[in-house]
Amino acid sequence: KTYKDGKDPEAVISETYSIRGDAEVKYFKAAAGDQKGEELSDAPTNAGKYWAEITIGKGSNAATAHLIYNIEKAANPANVTAEAVARTDSQIPLSRNVENNGAMGAVDYNLYGDPKGCTVDADSGVLRAGQTTGTVTVYVTVKADDNYKEYTFNLTCEKSFKQLVN
Repeated sequence: KTYKDGKDPEAVISETYSIRGDAEVKYFKAAAGDQKGEELSDAPTNAGKYWAEITIGKGSNAATAHLIYNIEKAANPANVTAEAVARTDSQIPLSRNVENNGAMGAVDYNLYGDPKGCTVDADSGVLRAGQTTGTVTVYVTVKADDNYKEYTFNLTCEKSFKQLVN
């Protein structure tokens, strides 16, 4: 299972799978060493490691089994656009090119290769022009969060500040 894959998180108990009688399913966060951790009120839907426990029967006739499973992080839904933006001033706010689309990870901006005198603010994403003409590459990284993997996009910027896909 992967985060937001559209599959029902609930265990299904039916005659089809030969489970008869009283059955109860409980969900827990998996603790260190694959031990049963904190009980959850509902079937988990977020990425993480979980313990599912099913008890069939009552009293001295009850039997309990468990399994440990993972809900994997999904691909990051963030999007970095590289549409051409003509600029006449000396800076570009690259954050305008990032759509998180539900991802909660921090966004970092880093120059790669020869910066040609340009600088980029790693937090705000403002790219400032240097004195040398040419093309620079900025790595735009949306960090992993609880449910999504990290996503990195290479954005190239010409001295004229037209943004192009690398």
